[in-house]
Amino acid sequence: GVAECRRQFHSTDECCLLKSEKCCEANKFGEKSNMFDFILPLRVARLIKSNAEFAKALEVEPIDTKSIMEACRIKEENSDKSIREKLTKFKLSSDDIEKAVSIIERHKIPLEGGARGLYLETMRLTHSCSPNTYYMGLSNGWVVVKANRYLNAGEVITICVVPNDKCNYFREKLLSEVGIRCSCPRCTDSAEFGTGFGCLLCTQCSGMLSQQKPGDDSSKWTCSGCPSTKSHSECTAILDNLDKQVSELAAKPPEEKDPAWMEQVLVERPDNWKLLPPTSQLILDMKRLLAYTYQYHPQYYFAKLDWLKKKEAHCNFWLDLMEKLAPGWSYQKVLMRYELSNAKTGLIVAMKEAGIPNTEVNAVCYEVVDVVEEPIRMMIEEEDMSMCGVLKQQKMIATEAREEQKTRVYINRWADEDEEEW
Repeated sequence: GVAECRRQFHSTDECCLLKSEKCCEANKFGEKSNMFDFILPLRVARLIKSNAEFAKALEVEPIDTKSIMEACRIKEENSDKSIREKLTKFKLSSDDIEKAVSIIERHKIPLEGGARGLYLETMRLTHSCSPNTYYMGLSNGWVVVKANRYLNAGEVITICVVPNDKCNYFREKLLSEVGIRCSCPRCTDSAEFGTGFGCLLCTQCSGMLSQQKPGDDSSKWTCSGCPSTKSHSECTAILDNLDKQVSELAAKPPEEKDPAWMEQVLVERPDNWKLLPPTSQLILDMKRLLAYTYQYHPQYYFAKLDWLKKKEAHCNFWLDLMEKLAPGWSYQKVLMRYELSNAKTGLIVAMKEAGIPNTEVNAVCYEVVDVVEEPIRMMIEEEDMSMCGVLKQQKMIATEAREEQKTRVYINRWADEDEEEW
C-alpha cells in the first residue's frame, strides 16, 4: 500500500490530506472513483505559484474563468462542492481554486477510466476544429499526440478538444464550456467549407441560410440565393429541437430503435426536417445512428441485401463528408470504417445466397480489404490492440471469401486421357 501511494502521489501535503480523509489504503487506488478528483486541481494551484514555466504557458491564451465555472456548476454541482471543501484545507482561496479548475477544463486530455490529464506540451498546441493531430491517453498517465496526415514543414500543430462531427453552432456551445473561442478556418466559415453542415434551407428560394457572422449571437442568418433573413434565435431553435430528437433516439438501445422510421425521416423529411440540407449535421447524425443500428437490431441480424446496402451508403456518406470537414485520421472515422467493413462482409454473405456472379462478390471482398487497411495502420500502434484485431479479422474474412470464389483448374500435363490417376 505504501509503495502504491508513493508511486501515485509525490507530495507530503497530498499524503497528509489523504490520511486525514482516511482514504490512503492500498486497495483504494485500483478502483474507479471520484474520491481523488481534488488532487489535480491541488497540483495545478501549486504549480501556478511554484513553476515559472507553467505560469508563463498560461499567459499565452487568457482563460474565461467565469464561463467555465458556470458550466462546471451546471454539470457537476455536487462534485464541484466536494472539491472546494477538500481544497480549502490547503488554505487555497476561492480564486485559486476557480483558476485551477478552469485551467484543467480548458486544457484537459481524457484518459482511461474517466481520468483527466494536464500536460504542458499539449497546452501549447493551437486549437482547430479541423486538426492535423489526434491524441491517445495511455494507462501509465502519458498522452501521445500524433499527426493524422502528412504535415508540411513549418505547419502549425493543431488539436481539437470537442467532437468535430458537430456543426459550428453546436461546437461553439461545447467550446464555450471549456473557455475556447475558436477562430480556425472552419469556425469562421458559416458554410463550413461549402458543405452547409450547420445551415438551413431557404423557404423562398433554393439557397441556404447561414449565420452572417459566425459566433455572434446578434448576427442574422442570411440566404445565399436571395435577400431573405432570419434571426439567430429562430434558426437555432429549429436546430436545437431537431438535435433533441436525435439525442433522445441515440439514447435508446439498438433494439428499441426503428430503422424503417429513421429511413422514412431521411426520405420524407417531415416537419422541420425538410428545412435541413442533405449535408446537414443532423442528417449526418441520423445516418450514423442507422449505421450503428443495422446488424445490432434483432430484426437486422441476418444479412439482407436491401438494408446492408443502405448501411453501406450511410457509412460512405458520413466518411466522405467528414473528410471534407476534418481531413485525416480520427477515432471516429476508425469506428465508422469498421461499420462499413462490417456491412460489406455481410453483403458478401447476402450476395452469395442471392446467387450474384462471383466477379461482383470478389469486388466487394477487395473493397473490404481497402476499407480496413488505413485504420489498421492507425490502430496497430495503439496500447489497446482490440480494435486492430477486429479490423484484421474483417480483412481475413474478406480474403478467405475471395479465395473460396476462385475457380481452380488442375491439369496434369503428364497424364494420358485414358489414365484415371492424376
